[in-house]
Amino acid sequence: MDFHADDDVATRIAVGAQPVVYRVVHAALTNVTLHSRALHVSDVMLAHRESVGIVIEDDGVGFDVQAC
Repeated sequence: MDFHADDDVATRIAVGAQPVVYRVVHAALTNVTLHSRALHVSDVMLAHRESVGIVIEDDGVGFDVQAC
């Protein structure tokens, strides 16, 4: 897995929001592990003022978005 984040991303996420961000990323990576059959995973995290951006991409089998 490749992980990229700004050097100070953890200090820019509010202390109260840090556990939430952790749980969201953990759940997403668990889903990748259990369902995607991916060989490669990339996780990019950015934090700006009032928002956090997380992009998780993999080369797995995917799913039908229409079915959700």
